[in-house]
Amino acid sequence: MKLTEEDCLSCGLCCFFGILTAGKKWQGIEIGDDGWCRFYDPEEKCTIHEERPEVCREFKTGCPECIDLIEKKLQGWFDSK
Repeated sequence: MKLTEEDCLSCGLCCFFGILTAGKKWQGIEIGDDGWCRFYDPEEKCTIHEERPEVCREFKTGCPECIDLIEKKLQGWFDSK
């Protein structure tokens, strides 16, 4: 699966950390009670994209983790947000 930066900016799945991490911090990222980064907005996606933490910058479009998240979305894993 080949993805572009535009695909990335319209997705936002890399902002999901899961219910097990809800209400916690991970590498400086605050995670809301729903398991999503607190800076994630369903309409706007990453609201701090230009100032996002280094760990977010290192997450590359189309990497294996990215593809895994997209496959899970296609299976309906994220339908509640």
